[in-house]
Parts: sequence; structure tokens; C-alpha cells
Amino acid sequence: MDFKVADDNPLPIREVDNSGTQIAIAALAITVVALVTAVVQLLQTVIAAARSLPNCDSRAIGKWARFTRRRFLWRQMRLEIDFVAPVIFLAPNDNPKGPVDDPTVPIFYANRSISSCEDFHIDPPPGAGVHGYGAAVMGGSTRGPGMPTSTTDNELASWIRLLRMVQKMERDSNNWDRGRWPVGGLRQEELRLSLAVGVQAKTRTFDTNPSSVRKPYATTTLSAVVEIAAMLGLYWKEFDRDGNKYRAEGNGHSLQGTRHDGFGLVFVFETFGAARFERTRIIPTSEVQELCFGNMPTLYRPRTDDNHWKQPFGKQEELQTLQLGSRRETANTLSLIGCNTTTVLYFLREQHKHIHLFSGKFSLRM
Repeated sequence: MDFKVADDNPLPIREVDNSGTQIAIAALAITVVALVTAVVQLLQTVIAAARSLPNCDSRAIGKWARFTRRRFLWRQMRLEIDFVAPVIFLAPNDNPKGPVDDPTVPIFYANRSISSCEDFHIDPPPGAGVHGYGAAVMGGSTRGPGMPTSTTDNELASWIRLLRMVQKMERDSNNWDRGRWPVGGLRQEELRLSLAVGVQAKTRTFDTNPSSVRKPYATTTLSAVVEIAAMLGLYWKEFDRDGNKYRAEGNGHSLQGTRHDGFGLVFVFETFGAARFERTRIIPTSEVQELCFGNMPTLYRPRTDDNHWKQPFGKQEELQTLQLGSRRETANTLSLIGCNTTTVLYFLREQHKHIHLFSGKFSLRM
């Protein structure tokens, strides 16, 4: 028997309501956009807090920028910038120990070669002499020594220009020296210098820089500043340790120093003209370190086994070392060499004549 179910009252078909799903999708999209915006704002805040980031690139420190590192400190939620800058010092070019207390950090001394410029992480200085030798040194150029140095790279830290000028000093003076007294092909890298400019790399964080120091800085000592200034042909116009005012000028350059509270002495090296390093260059010998501070060794001073002067003494009692660092010391020296009291008093009364803060360029006739 066949059965048939009558469908007199069929159930109505209900339409699916998707409005709730659409609202959820819209809320999710808004949440994602808000999250992305918050993350972007957080990153902008973190990056903006790293004020040193644009000051540690190649525009500020040249090739040294390749060693700049960025570290995110999760506990402090900020970005830290570490930079590498040189420690500049003077020593014999065969000295194996530098100021950085780490035997793994190499020491490099300026010797004007291309490889030395690479070790200093600087570009070779412009211009060259006519006595270049070999591919390891800077080649010739038609640019004369009297042409001024370019000042278009004033964004660079001043110690970059200082390192370039040190290499230029070694190159120009050595080329001039070889032109007058050839040494039979002996390379400067093989010569022993009792006074050379050396560098060692040291890593620092920019967070320790005061707000007034906006670029990475190199470090050295005050005595090294005085000695390098003498080697480059600069004369001290002002050297006031009580007033923290230091200014040296000469040979197309200037050096100015001031004290920054909580940081120390800061020197700025500037170029305003052409520099010449030929017959007037200070002889790179260790005696310069004494002459800069008024101590002049004489023939009566004994030497060590390696033919160096023995260290000077604090009080001058004999003619081994003439102390000429101040007017009073010079007066005592005059008295020691036999000048009478009248001459010494006359010298002391002349307070504003014949004063020079670098005593390395003078001759003493006895």
C-alpha cells in the first residue's frame, strides 16, 4: 500500500543572517590596523630615542662606520648604538704595547702607505709627491703641494681629518726626504722611528656621550695632543689650564680645546689652508716629547744602551737637561749656565717679550 503524507502547511524557509559575521570581521580588521599602528609608533619611538643613529654613519666617521653596531635592550625597551673609534697615541713604530689593555687589539702606526691608510680606516689624502715608489704607496698626482685642502667634508668628525693629515705629513715629508737623500730603495715601513702616531680601535656606546658631543669621538692624552700639534707645525697661541682654554694654529690648521662638564677636555681639529711638510717639518724623534714641554737635552746627558736619552729629572741641578718650560725655569737655566744676577733679573722683567709655548724650534749657542 502506498502512503502519501499531505503537506498542507509547509515550514517557511529562513534566510541566514550574516550581519554578525561582517561586524566581527570589521572589528578584527580595525584591531589589526590599530595593532600595526601601535607597533609602528613604538618602533618610531625606539628609533627616535637612538639619537646617535644618524651620527654614526659614514657621513660622520667615514669608513669607521662599518663597525657601528645596533643592539636592542629588551629590559629597557630601547635601541643602543655602539661605535668604534681610535685611541691615538705616540710611540716608537716598533712598540708592541698600546693604551688599550687587550692584547688581541692590533696596533697600527702611520707610515704613509696605502695599507697604512687602510689600517687607519681612512681614504688616502689627496695629492702626492713625485717620489712615490711601488704599488703599496700613494701614487703621483698633478696636484701641487700649495693647493688648499678640500673643506667639503665638514660633516666628518675632526679626528678623521687629523688622521688624514698625519698620513699626509708622513707621505709628503718622506717623499721630500727621498728626493734629496735617496736611501737606496729602503721603504719607510722598514725604518724604525722613535716617534710615530699610532692608533688602536676601541668600542664605545654613544649613550655615554653628552648632549653637546653629537659625533663619535676618538680619545688621546693631553701630552699626545701637544706632541701631535708640534709635529704638524702648530703653535700654541693659548694654553690656559686654569681657564680650560687651548688654541693652537699654524701650517693651515687650528686646534681648539674646551672642557665639557662630566666629560673632559674636547679638542676640535680644523683646516683653513694648505699644509706643507717638507724641510720645515719637525724631525720625528722621541726628543720632541721633551722639547714640547720645555726640556732640552744636552751633550752632558747620558744615554741608554739603545742610544736614547735617559729620562729627565724633576729638579734641574746640572746641565744634562735645560728646563725652558716657563719663564722662571728659563731664568734658573740662565743662572745655571753662568749668567749673572743682573741678566737673570732683566730677563724676568721682560714679561711680554720672547714668549712661545712651543720650545722645539730654536737654536742654543754656547
